[in-house]
Amino acid sequence: MTLAYGALALTLSISVGALLSRWLVAPTGSHRPPRPLDDTVLARPGGAEVTDWGHCPAEDRQTLHEYHPDDSRTCWTCRTHTPGVRR
Repeated sequence: MTLAYGALALTLSISVGALLSRWLVAPTGSHRPPRPLDDTVLARPGGAEVTDWGHCPAEDRQTLHEYHPDDSRTCWTCRTHTPGVRR
């Protein structure tokens, strides 16, 4: 019976320690990139979408981009401008 109480005390102390450490070191979210604006801002006046996922050379990953009429694009996360491909 003492072994069961010891195991219970150990489990409770680990749980309380985990909860306290999570509470004391609360995440701030500063490591996350800013969220893009809502859909009303991301649309052209005619209603056509101007955003799509594309490769960002500055971040070296897929991010949301605003595509311009000259086929250039701007990353919504870091605002890097990538020129369009000439055809």
